[in-house]
Amino acid sequence: MNASTREILLIFLSLAVVLGTGFGAGRLLTQRQVADDAPPQVPLAELETETLSALRERLELRPDQEQAIAGDLKSFSQSVFDTREQAMLEYHKALLELHDRILPKLEGEQRDVLERNRRQLRETMERRFSPPSR
Repeated sequence: MNASTREILLIFLSLAVVLGTGFGAGRLLTQRQVADDAPPQVPLAELETETLSALRERLELRPDQEQAIAGDLKSFSQSVFDTREQAMLEYHKALLELHDRILPKLEGEQRDVLERNRRQLRETMERRFSPPSR
């Protein structure tokens, strides 16, 4: 290997190391920032309790203050639950609309499979989102 080939190879390797290091550092910083910005993952059933716990810790609430905000927390939890249910209903409706748009583009067995899926989806929607019978 002559001197100019070795120098060119050394330049390319140096460039690869610099770019690789920059790419790796950028990925690490971006992943950490996204993780820091992500909302806490709290099961909906525990939202009220977890919210009270966080408020208690951050604000150093007294027991009388906890009782005073209990109704607000219950209302907040119900609102979040209702919003989630509404979003799930809208998702299911959008999925049915997608089925309507793609059904004409399918053939034979594909249509049959999609029709079965639509029936199952409608049954799921009826069970989950229909008002309870009295």
